[in-house]
Amino acid sequence: MMRFFLISLTVLICVFAYFTFFASSDAAIQELDLYPEETVVELSDSTFLTQVGDIKFYDERYYISDYSNNRLLILDQNLKVIKSLGSPGRGPGENLGVGSSRIYKDTLYVYDDGNSRIHKYSVVSNEYLSSVSVPFRYSYGFDIYNDAFYSSQRNSEHPMAKVTLGGREDKGFGKISPMISNDSEARTNRLNAREVFIRPDGEVVSLFKFQPLVELYSKDLEMKSRLDLSDGYFMKDFYKFILSEYRNGIDQRMAFITFRSASEYEGNLHVLFHKKDKFSDTALVLNIDAMQVYKLLNFKNSNGDRVYGTAINVSSNGILVFDGSKAELHRYEY
Repeated sequence: MMRFFLISLTVLICVFAYFTFFASSDAAIQELDLYPEETVVELSDSTFLTQVGDIKFYDERYYISDYSNNRLLILDQNLKVIKSLGSPGRGPGENLGVGSSRIYKDTLYVYDDGNSRIHKYSVVSNEYLSSVSVPFRYSYGFDIYNDAFYSSQRNSEHPMAKVTLGGREDKGFGKISPMISNDSEARTNRLNAREVFIRPDGEVVSLFKFQPLVELYSKDLEMKSRLDLSDGYFMKDFYKFILSEYRNGIDQRMAFITFRSASEYEGNLHVLFHKKDKFSDTALVLNIDAMQVYKLLNFKNSNGDRVYGTAINVSSNGILVFDGSKAELHRYEY
């Protein structure tokens, strides 16, 4: 009887180990080709998008950062223009490059890249309220939680910061991760730029922009786990290419961003990245709790060609991706 029990237990352990291994391996990753249900080139106000780096969806509206046009566009769920916010300049509500945005307590926060400040608008009336200068520069994506901004910063000690809504730094956190040892401080700081997401429970997801790394921090800003994707079959070739170009000193080009844009939806992070070359036409789907990639989404245009995605949003209204090579906005069912 005891022998039967031991044999059965051994079999169960082996089966468990087998499925655990394959569930966590590249073989378990599902890969899908997606084709757009709708494509928008000219907007309903007869203007065109040019350089989109961020898309948010809130209360049946899209908020699209049109960087080089110095405006944030508000579109309805049918991709019709409701309002355009901002204009070029340094005055109140003016921008020198519109970065990412967030909505918090019925207020829209928009990052003004060239002026290192955040504009505030009423979500109800879309009216400009005020601006606040912030200590972080070149934010690749901030978030807000418990009346504080969380963002990347170029700092040799702490690559991320918690900043009050009034613009005062409260706490730096995170650790620098050099791509190559003995590199200069300036280049190391740049390659530690992150996009930051705050989960409902206060945990912080840190997505590196120039390295294939994802980190998860506790509400107290202590690191819980790190995922290194450099050995994934879907990334290792491009990562080797980046390292080669990086050693030759041309990593400053935007084309070498590893993770270009991301969107969190229902516990999963959808991340646009370069799978093979300079075309960021694929999104990996990462389950945040498991810190595991389980799906790849390859985006195509209506002709079946690859999409050069510069911004992504995933919501109940589907997936919205901006194609930077053709200045087209694609919506996919998901």
